[in-house]
Amino acid sequence: MAKRLALMLMIFLVLGASCKGHTHGGPGPSPSGHGSEPTHLHFYFYEKVSGPSPSAVTMVNPPDNTSNTLFGMVVVLDDLLTVGPNPRSKPVGRAQGMYVSSDQTRIGLLMATNNGSMITVLGSNHIVDDVREMPIE
Repeated sequence: MAKRLALMLMIFLVLGASCKGHTHGGPGPSPSGHGSEPTHLHFYFYEKVSGPSPSAVTMVNPPDNTSNTLFGMVVVLDDLLTVGPNPRSKPVGRAQGMYVSSDQTRIGLLMATNNGSMITVLGSNHIVDDVREMPIE
């Protein structure tokens, strides 16, 4: 149980850290007619897992309590996104969706997150890797 709590804490600390998203335009002109220009997104992602009004709730616990990767865990989230590192900084949206611990050999999450409109993140997030890429549509 202690190993599982430590792993959950590590997952939530990583998710609570600064998240950056970058998207680069493909070939051809941009809608503005000025050629391809990259769009850079920078925001902070906050996840509250305990206390009153948590923003992330475990819906399905791992079936095997001995799993080091929490394989099978399903979490539903509605997390705050802000412009700065302080949770009280200006909100820019919410990350709503779920993540599933979907790897039996290493810590990794299948994340399906959106804000209900324009931006969608769907992909595998190996949270202990130094460099990670997540597709943003």
